[in-house]
Amino acid sequence: MTTGRSSADAGGFQPSMALMSPVARLLAGTVLLLLTLAAPASAATPKKALWGPAQVAGVSQFPIYQDLGADLYQYQVNWRTTAPTRPASPTDPADPAYRWPADLDLAVAEGQRTGIGVLVLVMWTPEWAQGPNLEQRHPPSDVDDYAKFVEALAR
Repeated sequence: MTTGRSSADAGGFQPSMALMSPVARLLAGTVLLLLTLAAPASAATPKKALWGPAQVAGVSQFPIYQDLGADLYQYQVNWRTTAPTRPASPTDPADPAYRWPADLDLAVAEGQRTGIGVLVLVMWTPEWAQGPNLEQRHPPSDVDDYAKFVEALAR
């Protein structure tokens, strides 16, 4: 007899993009997009990923990461400190509201030079994008703010 219930209703777990919130879908899609763009064209599926400083005492750490066999380097960008106030032109990386991390361009350049993909992970929502009295880990109230920040970051 057919009950009209899916196997997920019957106790099985079947994740679905349709069941995810719009924010979760946007975040998952962004991570997948950045991961795809970060991987060198000639690379197979990444076997090793790591995070650490891009440089120490002015010396790139990417040759060490390359010697360790890393395929991906994870770089975290704190959205809250990078955009402490709402940018007037949020898709323009030169907007004066942005305070990009000093070693972000170095990490991307060193990744390209050494063949290590750079996966940029955006963390912490600024107060202006989520409203007052919420913890920084809450998603933005308008996912378009996040999308515009990621566009500026990708440029």
